[in-house]
Amino acid sequence: MKISEKKDPKETVFSSVEAFQQQDKTWTLPRKEYVYTNAFLGSDLKGTFVLPNTYVGIGLAAFSEMPKLRRWLVEKGSKLKQISSHAFANCQFLREIEIPDSVEIIGSYAFKNCEFLEKLVIPEGIKELGEGFAEGCYQLSSITCGIDTYPLIAKQRSQIAGLREIVIMDKGKIIKRSDLRCHTSLYVESKNYNEDYNDDYDREAAEKDDILPR
Repeated sequence: MKISEKKDPKETVFSSVEAFQQQDKTWTLPRKEYVYTNAFLGSDLKGTFVLPNTYVGIGLAAFSEMPKLRRWLVEKGSKLKQISSHAFANCQFLREIEIPDSVEIIGSYAFKNCEFLEKLVIPEGIKELGEGFAEGCYQLSSITCGIDTYPLIAKQRSQIAGLREIVIMDKGKIIKRSDLRCHTSLYVESKNYNEDYNDDYDREAAEKDDILPR
């Protein structure tokens, strides 16, 4: 199978799963719109995967059960809207994944059993976050999300055993909770450090989200 090399010797555009399996480099998908259902299910992929900004959807279990996938990145200006159910399930050694701001839907169990994933940034514009999206991600200790998405994550936090921190973003302000199990260390941190600390906002937000007792 023919593989075309880019100028950067560490990046390759692959034309088949078989050819892709033989390398341990940084790879870039062809510039299309969709990664279809089960496209790389069980592939012995090695290294880093780059998704071009032309893609709008990732199908069911498209990258599931890929034991040698380490990083999954996206090009700037991504148009990606949907990451379907089980898209990256059982990629045990996946350590880094970029979710572009354009994404609106993350399906159920999308990152299930990604055991070495430590951090996850959920875009503020997410409209749908599926059940068990991070179930079995035992080393996932920090999630960043928008204030409207926080309730969706809070409902599932018991399924993410190692989760210690949720960083909530809302129009330039961050509400950060350090220890979820102990309900401690909640504070408001402004991106504009000239703004005053707002204790009333802090407690109101905490009580609303059941972080502090009423």
